[in-house]
Amino acid sequence: MALIELLSNSPALLLAACAILGLLVGSFLNVVILRLPRMMEAGWKQEASAILGLTPAEADPISLMHPASSCPGCGAMDRIQRCSDDDSTWMECVACGLVRDLDQPPAAADATDAHEQTVTLKPPR
Repeated sequence: MALIELLSNSPALLLAACAILGLLVGSFLNVVILRLPRMMEAGWKQEASAILGLTPAEADPISLMHPASSCPGCGAMDRIQRCSDDDSTWMECVACGLVRDLDQPPAAADATDAHEQTVTLKPPR
């Protein structure tokens, strides 16, 4: 009861507690809304491949604990920004400055190194 009395006597503390609770709930919902559908789709694709007798495509596992958004150049987590102007769209890593043009289809993966990607560099804006 002491916490309820403290919050009822201090509107600023009540506002701060509500803001922190809102941020926590919003962060959780953001993770679930973005990652859960991707996880479900990956599972459906594997099930469909098994039913149709096809070999499932290799994909990185998606989980709620470890995001898949990392820079292909430096491996930094959650540092990718999607940018666009009137005629092009590109991704840029804030950590290492790597830029990849998203308007061009990705190059076919080489069998020797699956992690290597073709990158088109643009001058900084």
